[in-house]
Amino acid sequence: MLIAFFGLVACAEPSTKSQRADTASARTAPAVGMTRINHGTYGMSSRVRWILSLDSSAILAMVDPVSVENDALPIARGWRVRWTTDGRTIALGSNPGSSNDDAASETWAALDPASGAYHGTLPENAQLALPRWSKGIELEMSSPIDMSSAPPIQVHAGSRTISIESARGVITARETTPGTPADRPAYTIGPGKALAATRGGRFILALAPRARAIANEIPVEAVVYTVAW
Repeated sequence: MLIAFFGLVACAEPSTKSQRADTASARTAPAVGMTRINHGTYGMSSRVRWILSLDSSAILAMVDPVSVENDALPIARGWRVRWTTDGRTIALGSNPGSSNDDAASETWAALDPASGAYHGTLPENAQLALPRWSKGIELEMSSPIDMSSAPPIQVHAGSRTISIESARGVITARETTPGTPADRPAYTIGPGKALAATRGGRFILALAPRARAIANEIPVEAVVYTVAW
């Protein structure tokens, strides 16, 4: 399930049972879709941030513009965003009671990343995990962005192991399950370089060249590739 807001995307893989069913009828080549994370400006400088759930089956990703030249930006609901400790719910914090940037939210709402269902309150027994956001490279108008390569990411699609690899500006998936023929070709995911992925590789966060150049905008953008293995 993929849920897109302005400037933020939430993705959650199906249950283990569903993954096994998908694996049993695995395609020769995976079907791939792509979702842009931010439809607004990236400003003069931006940073891609993401956070995985505790079991790595879901990911939240956002673009954080550092300078937007006083342009108004649409933002996702939630002054604070957290996972619950069981990894099943996204907690969205209300506006704070003060104007301080580090002020805590007064109330919390719940978002189910698997179904997209929104609830106005969190269950009373819900516990929130401390966020550990990962930071991508800073994207700047004045600095070239190296899109040539990125470290490989290992994922497990059912009983198969997959290496998500980025080279020469293209993201590919190569099966590394023991016994896989060495000459089996890699699957093309899409242009760009991979930053992170959920544990089953269903969702891959990446930087990709903009499909259409926009004047005075950074030439790459953050996207999520959805892969049906």
